[in-house]
Amino acid sequence: MNAGPPLRALPVAVVRYLRGEESIASAAQAFEAFINDMGHRRKPADLVPYTFSDTDPPKMHALYEAMAYYGIERDAHKYLSMTRDKPFDQKVQLLAADVGGTLGEQYLPIVWSLAGHVVELANEITIFDPIQKCVDDVQQHFQDTFVDTTWPACPLHPNHPLEYEAGTWRCPRDRAIIAPLGELGGIAR
Repeated sequence: MNAGPPLRALPVAVVRYLRGEESIASAAQAFEAFINDMGHRRKPADLVPYTFSDTDPPKMHALYEAMAYYGIERDAHKYLSMTRDKPFDQKVQLLAADVGGTLGEQYLPIVWSLAGHVVELANEITIFDPIQKCVDDVQQHFQDTFVDTTWPACPLHPNHPLEYEAGTWRCPRDRAIIAPLGELGGIAR
């Protein structure tokens, strides 16, 4: 005997979004708070029972994507609102120039967001090179999310990405220096 879709407790804003009564932005904010509360083992407030329908999975997928987008935007804004003039931040500016010059400016919030995460991590752990971590994280993000699986592509062998090392982008195959950090936009792809 089929019992039907499971009954869940969801934030009111999420249920209203699934019913078409609430914006995805406010639902994403409520759902993120719900997930954070669960992660901190606090009892989330403002929950209502909800039985999922066949039309809900695409809406939930869109909600997860919105949460990621708004999280990136929030983290990027947080990083950019800090007064900075450290060498790390100067190199992040160069990385942003590479991203903007090769993929487009719409991807700059990802750079700022991940840079903010590295700053927070560097405050706790001091045994890694922050700019190397930031470059690696940005590169991995673009590859994992299929924005560009070979970013930044090697102009000598376009089937693999370049590697960042000591302030330069290098071909991992023959170790040739392709460009200094910040100057990828001027290289023909």
